Amino acid sequence: MSGTAPESGRAANRCLRIAGCCLLAGLFSGAAAEPEPEPAALARANLDFAVHLFRQFGQGRKNLVFSPYSISNALAMASAGARGNTAAQLAAAAGITAPAQALAQAYRKLADRLAADNGEAATLTVANSLWVQRDFPVRTEFLELARGLYQASVEPVDFVQSPEAAGAAINHWVDQATAGRITDLIAAGSLRHTTRMVVCNAVYFKGRWQQPFDRDATKPGDFFAAPQDRFEVPTMHRTGEFALLQADGLQLAELPYGNGALSLIILLPDARDGLAELEARLSADQLRAWLTELDRRPAAKSSVFLPKFTQDSSLDLVGPLRDLGVREAFGLGADFSGIAENRSLYISTVLHKCYVKVDEEGTEATAATTVTLQAFAVEVHPRPIPEFRVDHPFLFLLRENAMGTILFLGRIADPR
Repeated sequence: MSGTAPESGRAANRCLRIAGCCLLAGLFSGAAAEPEPEPAALARANLDFAVHLFRQFGQGRKNLVFSPYSISNALAMASAGARGNTAAQLAAAAGITAPAQALAQAYRKLADRLAADNGEAATLTVANSLWVQRDFPVRTEFLELARGLYQASVEPVDFVQSPEAAGAAINHWVDQATAGRITDLIAAGSLRHTTRMVVCNAVYFKGRWQQPFDRDATKPGDFFAAPQDRFEVPTMHRTGEFALLQADGLQLAELPYGNGALSLIILLPDARDGLAELEARLSADQLRAWLTELDRRPAAKSSVFLPKFTQDSSLDLVGPLRDLGVREAFGLGADFSGIAENRSLYISTVLHKCYVKVDEEGTEATAATTVTLQAFAVEVHPRPIPEFRVDHPFLFLLRENAMGTILFLGRIADPR
């Protein structure tokens, strides 16, 4: 699936920026009286989830990239079969309660929006799959929900006799879905003969800048990992029309792709050593406020300096999800009887890999998430042109603009 069609007006396109913690919710409540959540509510939940997960990963000087949309999508599919306290804990971490069918329908609408036309300059694809032990008695309604609303392929494998071969098949699917950028998501030996299901999501984005950077303008530029730690990195430069915001202690810049349906947004602290303070201040409400104010700013002639960077991350999400209150799903008390009639399943691993490359042409970003269920057993102005020089650690996010879905979020402390 690809892209999202822009709506009328730049501010209208950017008015919602919220994230994925809630995206797990709704799946878990059995109360049919809850209204169906709208895609905009899922987008708002996505921003919350993105910030909450980012804070769980902790502050630091290490680079980090992840896709809150991919993580929440995979968890939503798996959690459609949660019941009882397992469902309640997932719902509490998520923040939206609705029946599984209603939430899946909202997900379908959101996916349709993401599949709308992004123009020739940007491609966004999302793929889901379920890998199920042959002859394992999965409930028909769960499979129908996965196939129908999540559009997941269902692949029978033999975890009991050939867990390594099953892992290789899953890795091949991920490799294909991410254009070869993510390999070996399932490490050798991580699947066992007691594995019964692996839920996969993959997100792939490739977009050309609306205003490309000239490769000839890329020069070595200073980057300060710390005030006294300076080195040179290839730094792109472009003078053009960009939306900039000077907030309290930081600057934001929006660099759109293609027809403007998706953008890269940079959050740059004013101080060279200000990233830790920025991360300490970061909350979903604060990020929402900054983005809303940025969306009110018209694009104006500006000079942007941005280092090229390529970054990947491999994350085990069980610990962060436990810290968000999801406990029972990972232990003996797990109840996934909405997947299989007997209560024999629990989540053993939640693995995530992400890759982001930013250069003169644009951005390539992709991510994959698996949830493993185990069985027991240009105008001239007289005044100076504003300058946005990214020469010290910063945060970035890749956003779908019509509803504000946060597709990727990251920290670049060292672009080398």
